[in-house]
Amino acid sequence: MGVSFIVMSRAATPRATVVADQGPSNLAGDSDLIVIPDPGRVRGKRAFDLVAGTILAITTIPMQLLALAVSAIAFRSWPIFSQQRVGRDGETFVIHKVRSLPVETPSSASKYDVDFQQNSWAGQLLRKTHLDESIQFWAVITGRLSLVGPRPEMVSLATDYDPTFLAIRTSVTPGITGLWQISDASEQLIAENPQYDLAYTSHRTWSLEFWIMFRTVLKMAVGRTVTIKDLEKVETIGLSRRARRRRADLTA
Repeated sequence: MGVSFIVMSRAATPRATVVADQGPSNLAGDSDLIVIPDPGRVRGKRAFDLVAGTILAITTIPMQLLALAVSAIAFRSWPIFSQQRVGRDGETFVIHKVRSLPVETPSSASKYDVDFQQNSWAGQLLRKTHLDESIQFWAVITGRLSLVGPRPEMVSLATDYDPTFLAIRTSVTPGITGLWQISDASEQLIAENPQYDLAYTSHRTWSLEFWIMFRTVLKMAVGRTVTIKDLEKVETIGLSRRARRRRADLTA
């Protein structure tokens, strides 16, 4: 049976069912599922993250140093900002970013709070280009982050999440980039647009991983974001080649 994805409204509250990961072609009801990951897939994704993360961490060192220097000069403070975030299985960990906001900004400030705060041109540049997240490639090497996955949420905001939605999105390793991160909804709060994380957690394949990475580059290059309509493609991208052939046979 193929996967069908239902776009949830902001007010929708998912109900969760725990199932074994037998591949996207065996899942139905998608957004209500907490998938127990297949150990082989977890090891494969971890191996890819380790290799790709190491390459990216090393090759972007000049970019990281530049971002740190710009931050230190602009804010006249230690250029690394640390914050508690919610990771896989609900465990908290410390995430590091290049400082891109004034020192007096509360660590619990939400995206909306930040929008109303005055910021320097340097801080705006770091945030717009995502250079403030460049040092997070090192967290991919340690396994705290993945290259692709739901964005780790601030502890202060996660406490207000629907418990089921929180359990679903933390059933996988959080990522530097992901469906929500590259969507037009990234200007809002994660909980206001749960459909992006729910789509990713229920349609995970290598095809989808690489599609997200490609769209990440596209967003950074020309500003093109993923929209609600693009989520309809996630089902097809999230199906393995064998599953697509099976679906074609069933519909023929």
